[in-house]
Amino acid sequence: MSYADYAPAGGSYPLRIKGAGAVGTITITGMASHEDHALAFEAIEKAATDSLDVDISSLFPA
Repeated sequence: MSYADYAPAGGSYPLRIKGAGAVGTITITGMASHEDHALAFEAIEKAATDSLDVDISSLFPA
């Protein structure tokens, strides 16, 4: 990759499910890189700590 075309920046996190591996990403853009990164982290942290009564097993067939 050329640094003229691409730049490393914060704001993306991989989404992994135990037993399934990587299933996607969350990406935030539009603010300063460190703010994008912090918002993505806060969103994942909130989702991980909230009690969700959702069965997502049907999304990942065996």
